[in-house]
Amino acid sequence: MTREGVHPGSLALDVEKIYGRTRSVMQSEIESREYIEFEHQPAGLIFRLDYTGIFADGSRESKEFDPKGKIFSIR
Repeated sequence: MTREGVHPGSLALDVEKIYGRTRSVMQSEIESREYIEFEHQPAGLIFRLDYTGIFADGSRESKEFDPKGKIFSIR
């Protein structure tokens, strides 16, 4: 859990209220894991999204995710 209370299971929309708008949602090439980055997130934290990113065909980067999307893990 972060100092601000963000934890695995937090809604990504709620995290935006703490760390600012979503800068990007990225899908890894090999394992298709999804990561979300916020405008003002603390340096060194990596937020993994629960496979709710919305991507255009053939794209691995977006700014969109399902409104029910949650943080899967934090490193």
